[in-house]
Amino acid sequence: MVHLFDSDLERTDKAEEVVELLDRLLGRMSTDDFGIVDLMASKDKLALYYSLPLLLPKAALDIARADVSEGRKTAEDIALEVGMPLGLVRLMLNSEWDTLNGHLEATC
Repeated sequence: MVHLFDSDLERTDKAEEVVELLDRLLGRMSTDDFGIVDLMASKDKLALYYSLPLLLPKAALDIARADVSEGRKTAEDIALEVGMPLGLVRLMLNSEWDTLNGHLEATC
C-alpha cells in the first residue's frame, strides 16, 4: 500500500534503479547525489515511519513499554516478538515517539 499513490516518476522497472534505491534505504540517507532515486528513497523511508503504528499499535506499545520499564523484557525481546528491527523498536519505546508520531499523523 505504501506505493499505491506513487507517481510514474517514482516507479521503475530498471534493475539498476532498484539496486540504487535499496542502497539508499539501507545505507546513509544523507548524500550529495540528488535525483529521482534520492527522492524515491526519501519517500519510502518516510512511509516506513508512517507504517510503524500498524506494525506495533499503541495498545501493544504501551504493554511493551511497561514490560521494558519494569525489567520483564528488553528492547531486544520486544523486537524479536514483533519481528521488527531493533532500531525501530527502540525508537517507538522512547517516549519522544508519541510526539513524533503525532506530527506524522497530522501530515497524513
